[in-house]
Amino acid sequence: MERILPIDLQRHNLKKSAVGYDRKSVDDLLEKAAQSLSASIDENAALHTQLGRLHEQLDRFKAEESLMREALVLAQKTADETRAAAHREADLIREAARQQAGENLQDLRRQADDLRWEIERLRLERTRFRDEFRSVLERYGRELEATPQALSVVEAQVV
Repeated sequence: MERILPIDLQRHNLKKSAVGYDRKSVDDLLEKAAQSLSASIDENAALHTQLGRLHEQLDRFKAEESLMREALVLAQKTADETRAAAHREADLIREAARQQAGENLQDLRRQADDLRWEIERLRLERTRFRDEFRSVLERYGRELEATPQALSVVEAQVV
């Protein structure tokens, strides 16, 4: 369909008749103008409908974008909180391990000290035992040496 523009209406030369313009020519022009105007109105209505749908779609997209941004912010916040909690827990675990290692080290030092004291006590006991044993052996040795003399004295008395 041929579109009629406002300039077409302004520049259109209507044929003149004795009583004015040619009726057929005016009717044809008006029919074209009406059809063009009707098509423009229909197209305008369709465009307004499409524009409304596009605005609704844009609003949905904006709402979805907002939800996604909120979800991303929440996910980031959750990740940050989880990371911070993990760091705090790791710090607590490290501190507990350090404390346990310190306690274990103290226990081992106490055990080492106890063993040193036990070793020293055993050394002293060995020295005392050796001295006492040496003393007993010397006494028995002296008694053994004295025994032949005692035997001779006893034998002399018996005879």
